[in-house]
Amino acid sequence: TMKFIPLKLLFFYFLSGSLYGQYSIKGKVHFSDDVNTKYLELYEYQNFSLQKFLKRIEILDSEFYVSNFTTETDIFMIKNPKSKKFYIFICDGKISVDFTDSLENYRMVTANSPLNLELQLYSKKMESEVFFELRKLDTLIQKVEKNEMSKPLNYIFLKDERNKLFDKAMKEGNSFRTNYILSHLDSFVSLYFITLMGMEQTFPEYVELFDKLSPALKRSRRASVFK
Repeated sequence: TMKFIPLKLLFFYFLSGSLYGQYSIKGKVHFSDDVNTKYLELYEYQNFSLQKFLKRIEILDSEFYVSNFTTETDIFMIKNPKSKKFYIFICDGKISVDFTDSLENYRMVTANSPLNLELQLYSKKMESEVFFELRKLDTLIQKVEKNEMSKPLNYIFLKDERNKLFDKAMKEGNSFRTNYILSHLDSFVSLYFITLMGMEQTFPEYVELFDKLSPALKRSRRASVFK
């Protein structure tokens, strides 16, 4: 006897299939330290201490492609199982990525990804407005440490000044991020900021920020940690 699939079930399969088709990652790799890497691993990024393994991604001629791993915009992590280097990013559609080595983890250039571009512009703005003085002092301290066997008397002053600048930058950075969220209540980047560590939902100030986000963001899978 012929079995018929219920119309609702057919609609569900069609919908989920079409949603999966909206998200993919096409990438290139330039690994100077791991030229023999054959595959990468894709994880759903939940927080600093928890990532859910999704897929192994094969690398062919320094390129890879992966799809059918999400039905909505979310945060993901690509990791090299050999070197343990990784990169955390937002997948918001059919994106292209270009990986290169950095000292500890990977640098990634993205294309066709408005949210990653927004995140990069935010980081550049924060770096120039909040951390500029700290970076200048760090450069000076590094020169002193590299070129002087016996540190000058003002080295202690420089280190003390660095601690003060760091504390100042942390406070200003928190204010900078909060102001950004309040002026971008409909951006997934704002949700990214208040779910990145995984314990934000335990702090009243983050709960207050979450409550101000748009209804669409609150309905997303990423927002479930606040419910």
